[in-house]
Amino acid sequence: MVPKNHSFTGQYDLLRKRTEDIVHKNHPLVILSSLIDWRSFSKSFGEKFHPSNGRPGLSTRLMVGLHYIKHSYKLSDEAVLQGYVENPQWQYFCGSEYYVSELPCDRSSMSYWRKRIGEGKMEMLLKETIQTAKRCGFVKGRELQKVIVDTTIQEKSIEFPTDSGLYYKALTRLVHLSQRAGIRLRQTYKRKAKEKLIKRNRLASRGKRVEAFREQKKLKTYLGRIIRDIERKMGVFEKREGLDNLRGSLEISKRIWCQKRKDKEKVYSVHEPGVKCYSKGKVSKKYEFGSKVSVVITARNCWVLGIQSFTRSVHDVLTLKPALEQVRGLTGGLLRKAYVDKGYRGEKHHPGDVEISVCGLGKVSRYERRQRKRRNCVEGIIGHMKSDGWMGRNFLSGEEGDSVNAVLCGAGQNMRKLMREVRGCPDFIILFFKVIYLSLKRALFQIEELKLA
Repeated sequence: MVPKNHSFTGQYDLLRKRTEDIVHKNHPLVILSSLIDWRSFSKSFGEKFHPSNGRPGLSTRLMVGLHYIKHSYKLSDEAVLQGYVENPQWQYFCGSEYYVSELPCDRSSMSYWRKRIGEGKMEMLLKETIQTAKRCGFVKGRELQKVIVDTTIQEKSIEFPTDSGLYYKALTRLVHLSQRAGIRLRQTYKRKAKEKLIKRNRLASRGKRVEAFREQKKLKTYLGRIIRDIERKMGVFEKREGLDNLRGSLEISKRIWCQKRKDKEKVYSVHEPGVKCYSKGKVSKKYEFGSKVSVVITARNCWVLGIQSFTRSVHDVLTLKPALEQVRGLTGGLLRKAYVDKGYRGEKHHPGDVEISVCGLGKVSRYERRQRKRRNCVEGIIGHMKSDGWMGRNFLSGEEGDSVNAVLCGAGQNMRKLMREVRGCPDFIILFFKVIYLSLKRALFQIEELKLA
């Protein structure tokens, strides 16, 4: 059902304290709460909810505000809800009229809300941060014409993949799911598999590769026996319900059992089979496991204009067109020029309506050489999103979780920049009058709605 509309009524309750009376007026989140257009989220997310069926959903402003705070301060779902109870500024930012001392929702409600909204609509959170920066004058229209594009790897929260570890995890998962489905196996090999895994790791740490490989081969044999035993008995329980998870895990386990060292589309995780392996030529990390993310920022003040995750392994130059199309949709099509590195060479893959400047190629003027040097600032922005945000370790499940996490990391980076700009704004009086103007405008809009009702 459509979410509840928690708007400020302006009425006082003798038994409760209003949040506007106890918050710090100069706090960045308090100021931004009046600058952000919260109604745009309700209009955009309205189609995701049934108009009359089910219980009313949680307030859209509450959920959007919680996700802004979560990715601004790099907090988990549990931590942001606990901080909401203790911080009146957060409650005011999320639209709470009165100070509350209990959790606004359950932790799982944030996960369900992310799945319901999806990646396409979640871009609205990133778009609103850009529009807010434009309304406050922190970013000019001409600054959106020149952008910097680069790619990075968003690492998934998985253990470093090894053959022996994958064999053991696939075996234990199959045994667990078959027991839940009521399939009685001839032998589970759980105890023996654990012993072989520990023995293999000890031998490998001592440099005894031949003996370690022998124990690893026994683990693979145990997994093959479990797979064949389940396949023989699946036909008897074909009509039983709840076997979908077992079938999916059986398929993944067969891929793990059959894959070789130089195969393509290998499985690197049992619970996240969509994870890809990337080699970006780093000294600290030779291989990274996750998804490729394209980042687009402004060439002058480094505002994140677009961020997109790619589920399949693609070359950098093939990510250029989708990344620039996303920027056009979020900013209104003011894009003219993009600065990229040598990984984007290949003019046949460049969009025709945008000038692409590949740094390090060709002789250019002194002004253009100075502009190209600004391309390196995207590395610092990516580093901040990994250290100050959740891009360094993605805990959301599935390929959709990769896309949603990337967009929210971009929105969190812009929110941190907005808070710094608001805190250090030299024209604070002008910004203060902008807040008053927007508040009066929304109050008049509410009065007109009441008259029409």
